[in-house]
Amino acid sequence: MPRVIVVNENGTMTWDERVTAADFETEHFQRCLAERLGWAVADAERAAEGPMSIVCRQTGTAPEAEMSAPLARGA
Repeated sequence: MPRVIVVNENGTMTWDERVTAADFETEHFQRCLAERLGWAVADAERAAEGPMSIVCRQTGTAPEAEMSAPLARGA
């Protein structure tokens, strides 16, 4: 089965998706695939720069920091 794979120069794989020719028959799939590919390429670039960290979009902090922070009163 055909696959789309994104790997950076360090060998870090950021995306691996199975596709078929039939998948490309709809514009919706084509748009979604292009969007996922863009995310994977951006992730591969970031991974090549150094260790990737996960950041919460709501707070802008790493999950570890949120988990170790004391809970606010009444929370």
